[in-house]
Amino acid sequence: MSPSTGPRAWTRPWRRAAQFRLERFLLRGALFRLGFIALVLFLVAAAGGLAAFVLAPVDGSLGDSVWWAFLRLTDPGYLGDDEGAVRRLISTFVTVCGYVMFMGALIAIMTQWLDATMRQLERGETPIVMRDHFLVLGSSERVAVLIRELMLSQARVERFLSRRKAHDLRIVVMADEVDADYRSDLRSRLGPFWDDRRVILRSGSRLRLDHLERVDFLHAAAILLPAGDEGEEESTRDAATVKALLSLVHHPQVVDSAFPPRIVAEVKDHRVLQVVRDAYRGQLDLIPGDLLVGRLLAHSLRHAGLSHVIGELLDRHRGHNLYFHELPELAGLRFHDAVVRFPTGVLMGVVRQEGRRGVPHLNPPGDFRLEADDVCVVMARSYEDARAGAVATGPAPSQDQRATVRDRLAGERRLLLCGWSSKVPDLLAELDTYGSERFRIDVVSLLGVEAREAELRDAGFAPQHIVVQHIEGDYALADVQRRLAPGDYDKVVFIGRGRSASGEVSDARSLLGYLVLDSVLPDEDRRPEVVIEVLDPSNVALFHNRSGEVLLSPALLSHVLAQVALRPEVGLVVDELFTVGGAELCFRGVEELALGPSCRFDEVQRAAWRRGEVALGVRVGGEVQLGPTRDQRLALAPGDQVVLLSTY
Repeated sequence: MSPSTGPRAWTRPWRRAAQFRLERFLLRGALFRLGFIALVLFLVAAAGGLAAFVLAPVDGSLGDSVWWAFLRLTDPGYLGDDEGAVRRLISTFVTVCGYVMFMGALIAIMTQWLDATMRQLERGETPIVMRDHFLVLGSSERVAVLIRELMLSQARVERFLSRRKAHDLRIVVMADEVDADYRSDLRSRLGPFWDDRRVILRSGSRLRLDHLERVDFLHAAAILLPAGDEGEEESTRDAATVKALLSLVHHPQVVDSAFPPRIVAEVKDHRVLQVVRDAYRGQLDLIPGDLLVGRLLAHSLRHAGLSHVIGELLDRHRGHNLYFHELPELAGLRFHDAVVRFPTGVLMGVVRQEGRRGVPHLNPPGDFRLEADDVCVVMARSYEDARAGAVATGPAPSQDQRATVRDRLAGERRLLLCGWSSKVPDLLAELDTYGSERFRIDVVSLLGVEAREAELRDAGFAPQHIVVQHIEGDYALADVQRRLAPGDYDKVVFIGRGRSASGEVSDARSLLGYLVLDSVLPDEDRRPEVVIEVLDPSNVALFHNRSGEVLLSPALLSHVLAQVALRPEVGLVVDELFTVGGAELCFRGVEELALGPSCRFDEVQRAAWRRGEVALGVRVGGEVQLGPTRDQRLALAPGDQVVLLSTY
């Protein structure tokens, strides 16, 4: 006889069915578990009362006996009041059951429920009800930089919110998973900028509509979508951004809304920019991440020391920044007459609305006249310092010529690129756009040559003015660097690896490569200039007091992302400054401007203006000082330089 046909086999389906139904009932929540325990308690009390009523009767009804059992079930103190062996035996049994079920199971259920509730609150799964907040979608390491940037931009945030009739800055971050570790890590990264009242964390995926509703995205003042961490697969980061935009645009309330939420998103691959724009019909600002980093690296390679200027202009935590003012009182003035009306700031140009888009005019010709609707672009320490004065500080000199950058950078330079990432094709393509400049570039990486050439072909890279040679090897090994002969190059660049490597690992390799380079060239009279891309902000300190320039690319992207959310003109100005043609940041020696060893910054500005350039500061002894006051006297020496806004 098989087990399935035994004499007791017919009871098993009923038992299993009962167990299954009990399991489904208990898993429905704490209230159902409490109900089950209450039912069991009632049954035990009823059984105990019935046993006492039958086996050891006393005066009273069956209901009194059940109540007698219930009291002993819930309170052991009644145990000493009973008389008679049978009644004491029943009372002891009921009391022990009370210890197990009432005090054990009930307290366990309540503790479990409270613990689950606290975990749910810590994970941030409770929907928020909020208006005019900044919503950051993503859990990358750059979230802390975005929050800090918004905190530092308090005045600009207040002006932005005032246009929406709001006042308080509140930042909602939706990460994939929020727990105590994530909260602690974010708090440590923000340091003094952490504020529990302003920073609200929620768990969820930006790819799911129900999770987006959890953070009230419909009423956000701006939605920021940074790209994922550098270690993520590059092909998936833009796909997630597009999916998030599609999720937003197909939300029923967005479809019916005349004003969809404003979004600022970072897209790693600029080739999908138009696809992303087509995916969203609302106000959308896109930051091409890899392309922008490639442009910043290209300009740092073309102009030695420019990374210091870039870092200060784009980072709100440092010195001077870009400010934007609507100044209708300057309407009708020629640009060179308007320049001298800024006593504590430097007028760089204007952003003019032409049709449906803004067009930057930086360092325009002297006869360029300002219009009432122009937005003035001013470099200053604060928004108040960027205001125009009531009285001009003196007549502006006439322009003797319009100097350009193109001819000064003509010639051939040799570059050594150490490492490979998705930014390298954009860097090479950007260098190739400067036709009067010639570059011979050697790229050394552990990635195979065929794989690199395939990426360049996929990116449509067809060099016309530069020569690229690929070398397979580990630049962190001394023998490899000796074979490369780095002393023969004008510049050596260490590229942060974005492929399957975290920022810490990538920066560690860059630092190791830099130290190996230092050991390979200890006694060389001619040392190449070094530019290092750093991915983790905590590693910047490792390169202090070392020769070379550091470009913290993820942080710079976060700065641009946050500032574009507050002022879209920032994106237009950044595009103008770091693309071929138009305005360009550069340096000129004090000898070229015929400046004496001691002069006021006002004299420096006038000397630059005669050449059709705008002086932004000076570089004395290698240290960049932007925006000195006009009457500040500067001690200049041969070899010192002036930081200029010129034209290509």
